[in-house]
Amino acid sequence: MGLITCASSLLAGIMIAVLLPLSQVLSVIFLHEKFDGPKGIALVLSLWGFASYLYGEKVQKKREAQKMEHQMALAKKTGDLESAAP
Repeated sequence: MGLITCASSLLAGIMIAVLLPLSQVLSVIFLHEKFDGPKGIALVLSLWGFASYLYGEKVQKKREAQKMEHQMALAKKTGDLESAAP
């Protein structure tokens, strides 16, 4: 709750997605807990979700950069630099 009030719910979701697998791995290492099926599935799903989020962000930024490049090239070709400004 504290992270949501200090920042945003998106940041809180990202931190939870990162800390869940970390806490599971650290509890197995330091507290010698068993690493059974549900923990393994939760670990894989949370890592998969976090990797999917990072990949989606990368793809979105790449698309935005390509769109901006295309607009700048079109503006240079037509000589209208004001229309290319974001």
